[in-house]
Amino acid sequence: MSEIESLFAERKRVSAIAREIRAPVGTVWAWKKNGAIPPWRRPSVLAAVNRLGIDVPAETIAYLATGL
Repeated sequence: MSEIESLFAERKRVSAIAREIRAPVGTVWAWKKNGAIPPWRRPSVLAAVNRLGIDVPAETIAYLATGL
Protein backbone atom coordinates (compact mmCIF):
# COMPACT_ATOMS: atom_id res chain seq x y z
CA MET A 1 0.00 0.00 0.00
CA SER A 2 1.40 3.41 -0.95
CA GLU A 3 1.76 6.32 1.45
CA ILE A 4 -1.28 8.05 -0.05
CA GLU A 5 -3.38 4.88 0.02
CA SER A 6 -2.59 4.31 3.69
CA LEU A 7 -3.39 7.93 4.53
CA PHE A 8 -6.78 7.84 2.84
CA ALA A 9 -7.60 4.19 3.60
CA GLU A 10 -10.88 5.14 5.23
CA ARG A 11 -13.39 7.14 3.23
CA LYS A 12 -14.08 9.60 6.08
CA ARG A 13 -10.44 10.64 6.23
CA VAL A 14 -10.62 12.60 2.98
CA SER A 15 -13.31 14.94 4.24
CA ALA A 16 -11.82 15.13 7.75
CA ILE A 17 -8.40 16.13 6.43
CA ALA A 18 -9.91 18.56 3.92
CA ARG A 19 -11.90 20.22 6.68
CA GLU A 20 -8.88 20.36 8.99
CA ILE A 21 -6.60 22.02 6.41
CA ARG A 22 -9.42 24.15 4.96
CA ALA A 23 -9.10 22.74 1.46
CA PRO A 24 -11.92 21.70 -0.87
CA VAL A 25 -12.83 18.03 -0.53
CA GLY A 26 -12.44 17.71 -4.31
CA THR A 27 -8.83 18.80 -4.04
CA VAL A 28 -8.05 16.17 -1.43
CA TRP A 29 -9.90 13.52 -3.47
CA ALA A 30 -7.69 14.47 -6.43
CA TRP A 31 -4.60 13.86 -4.28
CA LYS A 32 -5.96 10.43 -3.43
CA LYS A 33 -6.77 9.69 -7.08
CA ASN A 34 -3.41 10.94 -8.37
CA GLY A 35 -1.42 9.33 -5.56
CA ALA A 36 0.43 12.50 -4.62
CA ILE A 37 0.11 15.51 -2.34
CA PRO A 38 1.86 18.72 -3.43
CA PRO A 39 5.02 19.25 -1.36
CA TRP A 40 3.83 22.64 -0.10
CA ARG A 41 0.65 21.03 1.31
CA ARG A 42 2.33 18.12 3.09
CA PRO A 43 3.21 19.99 6.32
CA SER A 44 -0.42 21.02 6.84
CA VAL A 45 -1.61 17.48 6.09
CA LEU A 46 0.92 16.10 8.58
CA ALA A 47 -0.31 18.54 11.22
CA ALA A 48 -3.92 17.55 10.46
CA VAL A 49 -3.06 13.86 10.80
CA ASN A 50 -1.55 14.58 14.21
CA ARG A 51 -4.48 16.73 15.38
CA LEU A 52 -7.04 14.16 14.20
CA GLY A 53 -5.13 11.28 15.79
CA ILE A 54 -4.96 9.32 12.55
CA ASP A 55 -2.71 6.29 12.85
CA VAL A 56 -0.55 5.98 9.73
CA PRO A 57 2.63 4.02 8.99
CA ALA A 58 6.06 5.60 9.47
CA GLU A 59 6.53 5.69 5.68
CA THR A 60 3.50 7.96 5.36
CA ILE A 61 4.83 10.28 8.07
CA ALA A 62 8.18 10.39 6.25
CA TYR A 63 6.42 11.19 2.95
CA LEU A 64 4.45 14.03 4.54
CA ALA A 65 7.59 15.35 6.25
CA THR A 66 9.36 15.73 2.88
CA GLY A 67 7.45 18.96 2.35
CA LEU A 68 9.01 20.58 5.42
